[in-house]
Amino acid sequence: MSVTQTPYPGAPAYAPEMALIAVSDIINFTRLAKTCEPRILGDLMGFMAEHHVSHLEKSSGEIIKFMGDACLMVFPAEDADTGINLLADMRDDFCTKVRNAFGVAYLGQNVFIHKGEIYRITMPHDGRPDIFGLDVNTAFLLGQGVRSPAGGEVILSPQAFRSLSPASRKRFHKYTPPVCYRGE
Repeated sequence: MSVTQTPYPGAPAYAPEMALIAVSDIINFTRLAKTCEPRILGDLMGFMAEHHVSHLEKSSGEIIKFMGDACLMVFPAEDADTGINLLADMRDDFCTKVRNAFGVAYLGQNVFIHKGEIYRITMPHDGRPDIFGLDVNTAFLLGQGVRSPAGGEVILSPQAFRSLSPASRKRFHKYTPPVCYRGE
């Protein structure tokens, strides 16, 4: 079944745009939430927001939105190499600073990065920008089922990896999870 009608008369046509899509996520946030006051969690989320904004304002990257302990970001496709390196540096810096600031050794961050098509939308109820599309979903699902090391990691899709320069590719290694078979 496919949907061919929109309930919004006069809705805009959405044009695809190639982009680097990144999702950051604080690891062990739920573990921390079980043992501390809500004020600490709010401080941690604010710390992450300030940290990410300070890193991305130096680039062509754009923060689309914060979602609790996660952040959705995009870079123009032509800046993929610079964007991936900036995101990896941002994650490393965040892990060091968050552990020092909060004194919790098990906090870290994963960053999932994919390159593909996005569609931009301005939300009708409040005018905020957002993005959607299958490739946005792919970025969110990159780490599904992957157990990250204590400090987290940067996980690239093959499409994102292929957009790196030969020099930047040396920073990453191929990871192929073991094949498993499941019964019914």
